Amino acid sequence: RRLKGIVDGGAPTLLFSDKEKSRQSLTDALESMQIEDISRAVYMCIQGGVDVTDAIPHIGITSKYFAPEGDRATSLFPAHCFNGEGRCIHIVNLGPEMDLNRLQRLCSVSGVDLKYHTDPAAVMVGKEERKSGTRKGTSSSIAASLNGKETKFESKVLKDPHLHTIVFISGPEPARLEGDTATLEKLLMFNKAGGGVMIIGSGNR
Repeated sequence: RRLKGIVDGGAPTLLFSDKEKSRQSLTDALESMQIEDISRAVYMCIQGGVDVTDAIPHIGITSKYFAPEGDRATSLFPAHCFNGEGRCIHIVNLGPEMDLNRLQRLCSVSGVDLKYHTDPAAVMVGKEERKSGTRKGTSSSIAASLNGKETKFESKVLKDPHLHTIVFISGPEPARLEGDTATLEKLLMFNKAGGGVMIIGSGNR
């Protein structure tokens, strides 16, 4: 009975003709050099139990941001490759104070800004724009208040998810974001839209 289970578990999931089609589709995809076609063909082969070992040397990811293969000993990204793009990593530290000077220097080499926060609202809630008439105390904001309209500020971090990554470092109990469904929903939407989200939890959580 035990052997039967092993045999059943390792049995091919596709007919011979279907396996040949999957194998041929992988060959065609590799020749086309289209990453989406290759990914799809590899997935189908794996699902059908077709060996994809031969495809591994031909599968790779290229990016204008990556350093040449021989120059990646110190960093995947060459110096200043993100300069002028406005990319930023936001460290939201809810725990003890941390020295992130070295990390900040490493990010700056590639042209990525790093900002340190101790309050989630710094990235989740927009700030007043002091160069415009929307800041508190100006005629426009006073007029809005008199009309019963609350002045709302849009978070620039959440507005441009492709340029920002948010790293949360957890702190002591009670958890700052526990039960804060509004912030969690914003994070989910931010991540789905392409924003980077990392959560570093403490050992007892």
